[in-house]
Amino acid sequence: MPPNIPVYNPDGSYADDMHPYPGFNQIPNPLQLAKEIQNHNVIYSTLFNTYLKLNVLKYFEVRTNFGATMNYSRNDFYHPSTAPDFFAPAPVTPYGSSSTGDLYNWLSETTINYQRIFSNAHSLNFLAGFSAQKEHAHSNSVSATNFPNDLVQTLNAGVINGGNSFESEWSLLSFIGRLNYAYRDKYLVTATFRSDGSSRFGQNTKWGSFPSGAMGWVISKEKFLANSHTLSFLKLRLSYGLTGNNNIGNYAHIGLLGYTNQTFGSGQGTNYSGIYPTSLSNEDLSWEKAKEIDAGADIGLIGDRIFLSFDYYNRRTSDLLLNVNLPSTTGFSSVLTNIGEVENKGYEIALTTRNIDNHSFSWTTTFNFAYNRNKVLKLGPTGDPIYDFYGTRITAVGGPVGASRGLIQTGVLTQKDIDAGVPIFPGETAGDAKYLDVNKDGTISNFNGDDGVFIGDANPKYVFGINNMLSYRNFDLSIMINGQTGGKTMDLTSQGLWDPSGSNVMYKQYDGRYISDAEPGNGWTLRAGNINGGTPDTRLIQKTDYLRIRNVSLGYQIPLGKAQYIKGIRTYISVENLITWTDFEGFNPQSTSFGGSQVATINGLTGGGSYPLPRIVSLGFNFTF
Repeated sequence: MPPNIPVYNPDGSYADDMHPYPGFNQIPNPLQLAKEIQNHNVIYSTLFNTYLKLNVLKYFEVRTNFGATMNYSRNDFYHPSTAPDFFAPAPVTPYGSSSTGDLYNWLSETTINYQRIFSNAHSLNFLAGFSAQKEHAHSNSVSATNFPNDLVQTLNAGVINGGNSFESEWSLLSFIGRLNYAYRDKYLVTATFRSDGSSRFGQNTKWGSFPSGAMGWVISKEKFLANSHTLSFLKLRLSYGLTGNNNIGNYAHIGLLGYTNQTFGSGQGTNYSGIYPTSLSNEDLSWEKAKEIDAGADIGLIGDRIFLSFDYYNRRTSDLLLNVNLPSTTGFSSVLTNIGEVENKGYEIALTTRNIDNHSFSWTTTFNFAYNRNKVLKLGPTGDPIYDFYGTRITAVGGPVGASRGLIQTGVLTQKDIDAGVPIFPGETAGDAKYLDVNKDGTISNFNGDDGVFIGDANPKYVFGINNMLSYRNFDLSIMINGQTGGKTMDLTSQGLWDPSGSNVMYKQYDGRYISDAEPGNGWTLRAGNINGGTPDTRLIQKTDYLRIRNVSLGYQIPLGKAQYIKGIRTYISVENLITWTDFEGFNPQSTSFGGSQVATINGLTGGGSYPLPRIVSLGFNFTF
């Protein structure tokens, strides 16, 4: 609500902006909505875990775990006639809804473990077992309108105008095995194998097999390094494995049906209800598989006062679970299938230093740094790109998954440009956007045409963090800082606000704008009333670089003397998300997805479902007994 409008009118009624000047949005009073709209949520959750452990023979242990989660929820909503709607002042037609839902998830695991040490040198551990998991969800909802008054707010007082029910379940069955061998804790070998069957895949391909192996060599235990005063620890690591992904939602392999009404017959005809296929079946839909090799080293110096870990990884994911576009002649827009191959490779560094360590004062610093590159290697037999979200996202061979796509703005058109024959988008005049003619055909296409290209990748190139922990006598202080750089996201909030036909206007839309060739402005801001509006182009791309003080915590250990029952009491104050430095104009530069309850989440875009991180101040006590 605009700041010049008070919360209450002089007579005590709620003030609002439901009758604004022409061209401006109606804005209800948020306090009135919060107080008068009834929206009650009740949630019950039950968690249950138990286990049984038996030592059946020497060196053998059998363990069975069982856990379950049960949730029940209910929502009752009522919008009274006295509360304005977002586009209509009060009184409005009252409406309400009621919904219930329940969910249960159980997991059972049984393993047998064999562990033995031979000749005080050889350590052998073998584990085998199986697990089963199932989840079931169910919900009902009903809505009503045209309540005669606001006295009775249960749905039986209104006219039922809708209802819905939902039911879904999935299950997973797994067989697992693991072998660990170590010789004097110096030479280490691990081999694992698991086979998983998921209800989410087609009848022909429910099962996937995923082996892995790892080796380690603790070089610092060798005799030639046993007396080293500088190198206190050195370990080399190498691993290779295959993992699977079944996170595609339930029933994705089944052709679903929808309801429709159609008219048949001569004249006005007769209306018939029926069902029709809304998606294609794919009984061969299977696990997405990832092969990864990891090589690393752990290095400790000067009694581990300096400790460094380095990892290089290369992960290739094949049989990607992606929606592939289909010709409109099929009657479907896309089908979920296993297609293509993606590579993720990079490195991770972690460094810990004990800067100062004495009887009264200590200072430890931990620094981590990660780099990752995402690249599409294959896409189906023809390698055709996959487009998403109205063509603003593109997945193409050689680029990252879900890159932003649009036109490249090179400036603002002047009349001199137009007279010189600069390529323009149809209908453009002086003051509109000047775009790069990528295919050199003398004209500018739509953003999803030949001139639309890769303009941003939401995945950051570098992610880093640093944590300093200090203590002096009974005081302790922790400061955690993190950040990222190299990511670019398409801001759909700006897209809507850039639209000159919209009623909300951003200052940057007109600051430094083109007025005429004599007053060209800053060379980037378009004229008032331009035709480009919210066209997906480089104007909408924002860098997601940021540096944030993520947490600051100050504590004090209260001296207790010789307390009998309490070993320690620590009081502390903590601040989460103290400050963020960024040029990102949205709420949170880490939020690189667009969506919410009404639309699917689309990675690589931001807006709509992006919320700011709250600053949280906590005061508390920790008791040790």
